[in-house]
Amino acid sequence: MNYKSLSQQELNFIFEDESFKTSPMHHQLVSLAFGMDKQRVYFCHGIGTGKTVTALYMNQLWNTKKTLIVCPNCVVNTWKEQIEEHTIESYTVLEGVRDKRQELIHDNSRFHILNYEGLLSIFGTNEPPIINKFGKKKKQRAYSIDMVNKIDYDSIIFDEIHNLKSYDAKQTEISWAISNKVKYVVGMTGTPIAKDEEDLWGQYYCLDLGESLGSSYYSFINKYFYKYTKWEKRIKPSMREVLLDKLKPSTIRFTREECVDLPEKVYQKYEVDMTKEQTLMIQNIINKVELETLNTENIQNLANKFSQVAGGFIFDDNHEPIYIKSNKIKELQRLLKQIKSPVIVFHAYQPEGVMIEKLCKKMKISYASMRGEIKDINAQEDKFKHDDKCMVLIAHLKSAGTGKNLQDKSSSMIFYSNEYSSLEREQGEGRIWRKGQENKCLYIDLICKKSMDERRLEIIEGKKELSKIVLDYIEQFKGSI
Repeated sequence: MNYKSLSQQELNFIFEDESFKTSPMHHQLVSLAFGMDKQRVYFCHGIGTGKTVTALYMNQLWNTKKTLIVCPNCVVNTWKEQIEEHTIESYTVLEGVRDKRQELIHDNSRFHILNYEGLLSIFGTNEPPIINKFGKKKKQRAYSIDMVNKIDYDSIIFDEIHNLKSYDAKQTEISWAISNKVKYVVGMTGTPIAKDEEDLWGQYYCLDLGESLGSSYYSFINKYFYKYTKWEKRIKPSMREVLLDKLKPSTIRFTREECVDLPEKVYQKYEVDMTKEQTLMIQNIINKVELETLNTENIQNLANKFSQVAGGFIFDDNHEPIYIKSNKIKELQRLLKQIKSPVIVFHAYQPEGVMIEKLCKKMKISYASMRGEIKDINAQEDKFKHDDKCMVLIAHLKSAGTGKNLQDKSSSMIFYSNEYSSLEREQGEGRIWRKGQENKCLYIDLICKKSMDERRLEIIEGKKELSKIVLDYIEQFKGSI
């Protein structure tokens, strides 16, 4: 059956007895219709298409009782917000030290949220490898059978399931073990393949326990791939369609362009933890603050320093950047892998632009840059707009945030950092959301938790003044360490 051909009238009939807190969009209803008679389903929808809500309502239709949501750490808060907004259900985040997490799995909340790193913390085993009689190490099981047997989930949602692409990774083995204990599973990602089709086996092994692609990785490789070089395998041309046909019974995909009912603007936040280096740097700055001497100029300088640290650097007394370890650039790398279309990355400080350029070079992505010290900004703008190979525009808001028409090239924008101006933010968003744009616009904010990133958004949204924001931030940061 071609589920994508279902009309709105047909979908309304299918779900006439179902009550959703938020009315699903057309493509979400199609996805729910696709999965309602299945027990394991893969939503391979593009970024910004509302997969989270679809997965929550899929569990509502399945009438599951207790669901484990496994997701990247950067979207834990997003899941909390989405559960609160679109359901009336309770949730618990499985966080903390190992013992605490293991205790929390017995909590009676409807949804449990766990980051991928937490799989090892709760279910992993540190038992040493077994040595056979010939003195060779035998691979030890990655998970504790006792802990796996203790779970009482009947459903799992694997968000960004491409994290399970490595067939021999411990978290893949653990994910398979807990998947084997539940009845229902949702897999979600917009980027199932990072390198080649080999990435699919681990994901589908955890999704459907080998039903789609078999339970043996080596049999999968032998069937679908050939040896291209000594170190490289490639899929057999004659087997590509055969492989894709194997996935069709459990997989449905919507690109952002296909989701005609998406709002004109889609906003998403991706959060990362502050590193130890960043925390120490903020502490050092605060320790030097004399609150009684603060004035308008000092407040602005402090805000800038805090913001610089959030971005992964700080200027020294000679205005030279000192780079600091940051998780933000790693998250940007993950996002650039997901967004397959041209994207604009805005930043507030010159050193951030340099870092993003280095990342693009590392990823072998063609880019253009627009900021103060770039000599020929117009040439860079032309490169992004007219060179089909140029996929990223790295831009300072003051250089490309006003008067530029970029809607013909891109509909996606990432704010690596923001200025303290709602007007500049609005102008920046307007580079792609303007007459001639044929697609829905996606805006992503990269947020460093416990940093000025969160406060800058409050200023942009007009919620608080800068002086109060900075003073509150100092007090809250002191109270958190």
